Amino acid sequence: MRVFCPTVLADIGSDVLKLVILMSMTDNDLRQHE
Repeated sequence: MRVFCPTVLADIGSDVLKLVILMSMTDNDLRQHE
């Protein structure tokens, strides 16, 4: 059974992508400050 429609999956995917980008950006900032 497919519970999620493609739009919901796309929204989740974009949110995860933003989170990964944000974490990588903050990680780079922390490394630069050390």
